[in-house]
Amino acid sequence: MLILFLILIMLTWFLMELARRIYHIVYLVRISLLFDSINSKEDLLFLRKRDFEYVVAEIFKRSGYRVRMSDHFGEGGTASTIFYMYRREKSVINT
Repeated sequence: MLILFLILIMLTWFLMELARRIYHIVYLVRISLLFDSINSKEDLLFLRKRDFEYVVAEIFKRSGYRVRMSDHFGEGGTASTIFYMYRREKSVINT
C-alpha cells in the first residue's frame, strides 16, 4: 500500500511539473506575440509588471543578448526579477 501511495505522489508531481512547463512555454509565446504588437512607448504603460519584465527580456534577446531571469529579490526586496545578460560573441571561422 505504501508503494502505491509513493507511486501516486510521484505521478502527481510529474504531471504538475509537466503542466507548469507547458504553461511557461505558452506564456513565452504570448510574450513574443505581445512584443510584436507593441508600437509605441505608451503601449508599455498598460502591461502588468511580470509581462513588462518579460518584454524587456525579449528586447535584449532580440538585440543579441543571452538573458536568464532569476526570482531573487533586488535591493531592499522590492524587485521581483533580476536579469542576467551575456553578450553573444560572433564566432569566426578561420579558413
